[in-house]
Amino acid sequence: MRGARVLFAVVLFCASIVRASTIELAWTMPDGCVKREVRELKETDGVAIFALKKEEIAARKALSLALTPDFARARKGDDGFWVFSSGEYGTFRCDEGVAKCRRWQLMSVYGMKTPERTFVAIVKKLKYYFTTRVTAKNGEYSMSCVLENELCSRPYEDFEIEFRRLDGKEATLGGIARAYRSYQLDRGMAKTLKERGATNAVLKDAIDSVEIRIRQAWKPVPPAIFEQVPEIEPPVSPYVTFDRVVDIARALKKSGVDKAELCLVGWNIGGHDGRWPQSFPAEPVLGGDAKLKECVKAVRDMGYLIVPHGNYLDAYRIAESWDEEWLAKTEEVGLLTSGNWGGGKSARICAQRAYERFS
Repeated sequence: MRGARVLFAVVLFCASIVRASTIELAWTMPDGCVKREVRELKETDGVAIFALKKEEIAARKALSLALTPDFARARKGDDGFWVFSSGEYGTFRCDEGVAKCRRWQLMSVYGMKTPERTFVAIVKKLKYYFTTRVTAKNGEYSMSCVLENELCSRPYEDFEIEFRRLDGKEATLGGIARAYRSYQLDRGMAKTLKERGATNAVLKDAIDSVEIRIRQAWKPVPPAIFEQVPEIEPPVSPYVTFDRVVDIARALKKSGVDKAELCLVGWNIGGHDGRWPQSFPAEPVLGGDAKLKECVKAVRDMGYLIVPHGNYLDAYRIAESWDEEWLAKTEEVGLLTSGNWGGGKSARICAQRAYERFS
């Protein structure tokens, strides 16, 4: 009996493997100096979690904080890769360089494969607007999660990041994607299209259809006029009118295409990225509201889906609904911009204020 207890204890001990790693915290201060410290990163069964209280982050009064675990490092010539959630991907071939992902950080995940290990990093708290950064210096690579600007001066919550070790067949780009997918599914934050389509007939139809994106009209890009008003608005060029969309649908039907979803891009006033967040009236050079209604009815009568392309991120001064009150701003730069497109210089919409104002 005693021997059985000893064996049971040994099995329990072996069930959880604990490894000690470290994580470097590099605080960039207002005077430009970088204060570095190393903390323990305890790894159990291939998973390591590191957290910081928001009060500690703010108390440092730093401009930014870069967090780099000791296993997120490589050398030029090493076999492996790094990958951002935006889909940007790279290998270890450079002596010097920096790659960053912030604006297009569409998911709170990134990953890396080095000779030491493959891992996926999931930012679980303070996950909005963090930066993922890869740095090469003298052929030495590091991959970091970086908190900048307000995330350092006024973090909206505590910070938490989880590193998961991936082994065997999962030590790949696909393995990184599957690990994040499982994380979201297991905690009920996402459902597969198959599950959602079971209770939504329109979605099921869209899933079974081929997506056809039809770009209809736009103003010159890059724009010659960055701050546009109606009196000096560049002309909108029509390429696929609403009548032409109907012709395309008829051709699809004649060719034997049973299921399709037509996405109209640039149907709105000003064409593609021309006057957001204003949508109506439908662009006159395409036929206006009347022709749009005819187009939608004709396409639906053929059994196809038809949807409008929209934009809930950008705003242009030429829009009738322009109002800086619900646009995103920072103390450092004021209005946040999103690049220069058909409507000129675009600003970022604050999702929180837009929700409060229009929901």
